[in-house]
Amino acid sequence: MSSSLGADREYPHKSGKETHTSKPVRVLLVEPLATVRAGLKVLLESQPYLSVLGAVGNRSDALSKAAEQQPDVILIDLEICQSTHTNFVSELMNAAGKCKILILASEKDEGAFNRAVVDGAIGIVLKEQIANALLSAIERVNTGQIWNVLSQLSKPLNKAQTPEEIRIAALTEREKQVIELIGLAMKNKEIADRLCISEATVRHHLSSIFTKLDVDSRVGLIVFSYRHGLVQISYQRP
Repeated sequence: MSSSLGADREYPHKSGKETHTSKPVRVLLVEPLATVRAGLKVLLESQPYLSVLGAVGNRSDALSKAAEQQPDVILIDLEICQSTHTNFVSELMNAAGKCKILILASEKDEGAFNRAVVDGAIGIVLKEQIANALLSAIERVNTGQIWNVLSQLSKPLNKAQTPEEIRIAALTEREKQVIELIGLAMKNKEIADRLCISEATVRHHLSSIFTKLDVDSRVGLIVFSYRHGLVQISYQRP
């Protein structure tokens, strides 16, 4: 990692009672290079408002840790996302439904950034940036805000051209199914029965959906989904 990640020249970053709550942001670090992984782990663990759940170097361990620990934010190296043809970002989001994906990249690669964002990532940090940029990014994406995405893409995304569409792109397929059923006026138990999942899992998906789409109620979700073509309002149950 560039030594500039240790500098403190920009991205002012406050700590302590001024900007952080007592509940730490739970972070899973996924970085293939052991030396970089160790350095990032030390940086993150030095922040009292962050809790590092694990630091792993491969896809298998990342999926296992994500499912087991349910992190708030997964900080993942772009190269791991590109290492196979499978949609690894979506796999991580399915394993840890409430997590936000923050991409860490060695260099600017618009094509790779495009794919990662369409797959569900909502933040991009270049390794050449200073440490406070990374720390600020973790805070922002934890609240569902988009970080440094549009500025890294000189052309509009094919499938996510606006902030709202980027939020929609962050939804998993299961979350989209839940939204469709909510559009049919189904209650949580009915959704659970239809999808063969528990009501607790439905509530988990809804919490994740609310955060990703920046809505705070079922009604708000229906309005957002209707306006953006995610649902068609139905007055009859299927």
